[in-house]
Amino acid sequence: MDLRRTTTAVLVAPLATAALLLGALAPAQAGSDRVTDVAGDVVDSDGDQVVPDVAAGDLLAFRARHTDSRVVVVARFRDLSRKARTGVQFFMVVRGEFYAVAVHISARRPGGRVGVGSDDGDIDCPGARHRVDYRAGTIRVGVPRSCLATRGPVRFGVVATTYHRFVDDGGSRGVDGPDGVIWPSLSAPVPAD
Repeated sequence: MDLRRTTTAVLVAPLATAALLLGALAPAQAGSDRVTDVAGDVVDSDGDQVVPDVAAGDLLAFRARHTDSRVVVVARFRDLSRKARTGVQFFMVVRGEFYAVAVHISARRPGGRVGVGSDDGDIDCPGARHRVDYRAGTIRVGVPRSCLATRGPVRFGVVATTYHRFVDDGGSRGVDGPDGVIWPSLSAPVPAD
């Protein structure tokens, strides 16, 4: 599977949907933000049934930090399994421009793979880093600010998918956006420190 094509395919629909869902950015709040998500709100891949017993890929919270040089997001899960094929998309919105960092983990690749994209396609971002900590149940991504062409406060969102059965949409409690695409709640705008 080509990560670039997979990343682009995974990002196109949610990024287009985000353009419809987001209004003007609110005033800047701080250099970091934390968003919590209810445990047990994983939905099946059709998005029509909550499956509270599914713990693998159940997003509990994420925190974001934005500095002049780097954007870092850490997502915490109820259960992060080496056995489950999981994809996590970290969305970033800067003044209407959409970016995403996709991390894919599996038994074959427990350390995962990472790709960065925007609504214009894949981005060559050699400074993008990720770390998977199964013991802590976290996935951390860091992206140089230079990979995000637009300057300004950043809004963050996270969606986790356990292939191809379950989705946790990071705070929106299973609410579909236009065209039935699941989209996460976004953090408040986070300016650089």
